[in-house]
Amino acid sequence: KICSVHSNQEVLMGSSFTIYCIFKKNCDKLIYQDEMVLSDSSGNSTVAINIVNLTRTTTFTCKCVNEPEPCGADIVPGYPPAVPRNLTCIQEGEYGKVICTWKTGRETHIKTTSHLWLVMIPFSRVQGEPSVRYESVPVHDGTHSAAFPVSGSEHNFSVWVQARNSLNSANSTVLSFTLNEIVKPLIPKITKVECSSRQCRLYPNNTQNVQHVEIRYGEKQDSWSTVSLNVHTQNMNSTTHWTIPSLHPYSTYTFE
Repeated sequence: KICSVHSNQEVLMGSSFTIYCIFKKNCDKLIYQDEMVLSDSSGNSTVAINIVNLTRTTTFTCKCVNEPEPCGADIVPGYPPAVPRNLTCIQEGEYGKVICTWKTGRETHIKTTSHLWLVMIPFSRVQGEPSVRYESVPVHDGTHSAAFPVSGSEHNFSVWVQARNSLNSANSTVLSFTLNEIVKPLIPKITKVECSSRQCRLYPNNTQNVQHVEIRYGEKQDSWSTVSLNVHTQNMNSTTHWTIPSLHPYSTYTFE
């Protein structure tokens, strides 16, 4: 190319800075900001352009009048990442992955990465394993999520989030926990119902770590009764079931 443009590709929103066009030969020069001519000159091989208060993505182009091929750069204004906040983690069931979510803060308008960092410390040791980085995915506007697998519960976990772009980086506060503190029981699903004249037995799956359940039942969709059960009192047998008493014979019930 006949020339080259020197500038940061990403700059702070509203900032003022200088772009340099460096030409490889003497020629009559034209400098454009989008479609507008900023300057023309035929002197030095280096042309400096002072830009003030850039607030939108802008294309800067340099060219020789008699040369068809220009050089240029797209300059994108944006913001450094905000400090990630509201970091929370849950484990979906006793054997599930740990899922962490957090708020990313305001839109940066430039490419910004957000990673979850993890350190695991076995209960029997003082020093943890080396920190491990996990990619995040956007969940919805302003919220990101990352997940990591676990094997065994005999660990302390420390996690934090690092957001980074070309303008700066920011770290969240560290969140420390054990799996017992964050495990969330899976929602049991009723897989079979056995009824006699005045009671029904409900057979569920996904009962790991469930201590209490609340079951709604009714003959009509707009008329419900509720019963709360302590799972441990009904979980002595190998097959878990929940008994709903005091039902009306010759009736059809819905359970949830």
